[in-house]
Amino acid sequence: MLEGLRQKTQTLKQTCLKKEEQFTKTKDNNKDQKAQLNRDKVALEESSNQKNSKRRQTEQDLKQKAERIREEQREDHEKRVQVLNATIMQLREKLNCDRDDHSK
Repeated sequence: MLEGLRQKTQTLKQTCLKKEEQFTKTKDNNKDQKAQLNRDKVALEESSNQKNSKRRQTEQDLKQKAERIREEQREDHEKRVQVLNATIMQLREKLNCDRDDHSK
């Protein structure tokens, strides 16, 4: 009987050791999984930040390009206005000369 109790005690000790070993392994695995999840989270955040930064850079580039185009159009418009004003002045002078010639 005493021998039977000793065997049961030994079996229970072995079972406890196995359970503790399993618990430790599971705990370590959980730590590893948590660490991997954190690394994945950081990687996703960095990727998102890069995409946002790239999008902002593209928007800024487009705004700069639009401003250059507006400036070029403004300059073209001013040149056309100057040409038209010169043409109007020439035509006005010609009209005045023709009127003076006709009135003589």
